[in-house]
Order: sequence, then structure tokens, then C-alpha cells
Amino acid sequence: MMQKRNEGKCTPRITRENKNIRARKDLQTNIAWNPSLRELCEGYTLIETLIVMAIMAILASMLLAYNNSSTGRVALYADQATVAGVLGRAKALALEKWSPGSISACAYGVHFNADGSYLIYQDMPTGSPPSCNNPHDYTYGASDTVIQTLRLSGGVEFSALPNPPDVYFVPPYFTTSTSGTPTITLRAKGTAATASVEVTAGGAITSL
Repeated sequence: MMQKRNEGKCTPRITRENKNIRARKDLQTNIAWNPSLRELCEGYTLIETLIVMAIMAILASMLLAYNNSSTGRVALYADQATVAGVLGRAKALALEKWSPGSISACAYGVHFNADGSYLIYQDMPTGSPPSCNNPHDYTYGASDTVIQTLRLSGGVEFSALPNPPDVYFVPPYFTTSTSGTPTITLRAKGTAATASVEVTAGGAITSL
């Protein structure tokens, strides 16, 4: 009775091995006549590898260009803030140093150069005796005193400057250039990104 219950439930080891051997032979036969299975077993072709490498190179170049653009914009806005701060310092000096009847300085201003450098200067009285009432235009000259010299970062340049390239503050009303509203425009090199600093006739400084 025990032998009948076990019949059909126990597969001899030799039978299982034979089945495995036949299964492997069937797989080999299927691979031989089935191109899809054969390609899966063969791995990637040279053309497929080159295509993947080309796609990766394109994505890497796009990422590099985006990173360079972002870095340029960060430097641009940092220099814009610095220029606005320097103009604010010149204005503060005009307020601090001026007193009625004083001839120590006629104005304080910022002179800009096309090469990316700029400086804070003290506009000195002219004539004999020295006076701020003698004819002069408050722009930077050889007789004026340089207080501080600065330069834009390497990735930023001046794209537009006032003519003449000076912004000055004449106390007590902080009147500045008589040729309209002076605007200093900066640009990130190699891009179209720009930022500006504007100074009104009354001395208000605005970042654009």
C-alpha cells in the first residue's frame, strides 16, 4: 500500500538530470534559429555602444554649457551689486565730507574704464584761488584724488557707459550728470545676459 501512494510523486535523480540536459539542448537549439535570442546572448554591438557614447557626450556638453551660463550670471549680478555699492559709497562720502563753505572737495564720483576697472575719486577745486565755483565739470581728471580702485570679475565686462564715463555726486543736493540719467550696463562675457545700475539726477541709485 505504501508503494502505491508514492508512485508518481517521486522522480528519480537520473530522470531529473535527463530533463535538465534536454532543456539546455532545447535552449541552444532555440538560440540557433531565433535571431532575437541570439542577439540577447551576444551583448551590445559596436554601433549601439557608439550611439550611447554619443548621447552621453551631447548631454554632458549641454550640462557644461548650462553650468557656464549659470556661473556667468552669478558673477554678473555680484558685480552689479558691487558697482551699486561703490556708487553708494561715493554718495555717502559727498554727504559726510561736505559742509557749507568747505572747498576740500567739490564732489565725489566714480570713474569707469572700458577695460573693466573703475575708481572712486574726489573732485578737487580748481583755479587760483581754488574754488568749486571755477569752471569745471566734476569729471575725473589728473588733479583729482583717487580714493579706491576696483575691477570687474574676469567673466564680466562693461557693455555701456555714460559719456563721459563718470557718475558724480555734488552736495548738498547730490546732483549728478547733466546729460540725462547715467546708466552703467554690465554683461557676462560670451552671453547676452546684462544687468544695469542707473543713477537719477537727484542721486538715487537703482539696480535694473
